[in-house]
Amino acid sequence: MTTLVGIIRDALLALMVRGREYKIAELEDLARTVITLDEDDWVVREYTYDNENVYAAPQLVFRRQVLNTLRLYRRDDENIEWNGKDKAATRYRILIGSDYGVNQDGATDENLAELIGDGPPANAIFSNDGYDAERYVLKKFFDRGLGGGNVRNQNQGFDLLLWEGDTTNLENYRYVEVKSCSTGLVRPQLTENEWRAAERFGERYILACVDNWDGEGGDIVFYPNPTALGSVVLQRRYYRISRP
Repeated sequence: MTTLVGIIRDALLALMVRGREYKIAELEDLARTVITLDEDDWVVREYTYDNENVYAAPQLVFRRQVLNTLRLYRRDDENIEWNGKDKAATRYRILIGSDYGVNQDGATDENLAELIGDGPPANAIFSNDGYDAERYVLKKFFDRGLGGGNVRNQNQGFDLLLWEGDTTNLENYRYVEVKSCSTGLVRPQLTENEWRAAERFGERYILACVDNWDGEGGDIVFYPNPTALGSVVLQRRYYRISRP
């Protein structure tokens, strides 16, 4: 059964950090941290308004449900604020002082208001948690005309699920694991789960190494079927890939 809009709404209202502005993709990933997707959520569909014109590119049903949830807040609403249709990039946030959402790093509403005013909280310290690098790689695939999304929280053994062409043909899917390094070249390590996924999907599994990641961009090198490269077992759950 497809996840209901009400369930997604409740998840977002419980998990969003007050004062922070979120992109749609970030809210989708946030909802997935507490919602286990059903088979119906993973269906990829095209949406049309008539028999000739495609209204939207193919996308996961769950993403469409997230969008349907957020459309409710494009009207005046006291829970989630939308930055408006005239903005170049759509953002959503829960206001400081709201009864919904959570505070950042245990700070009080007063602390946040003093530090960031009425805008989103800013982090002056660069931190590489992998998420932004994943989005960077995902955009590169989007630029090539592929569809897909970030599934990092689904424990599938890869970060990005991508497809091109007929979505009923499994050969058109790609499974991408992203590794990044902000201090030079990536020395990629795969977990046991990632290694098994790479063995299963073969050439359709791609290791994307983002070298010299600076928080906004880096040098990407793609390695299809990384299990075919040399590797060293570091411990029971990790494998080091030898880059040629």
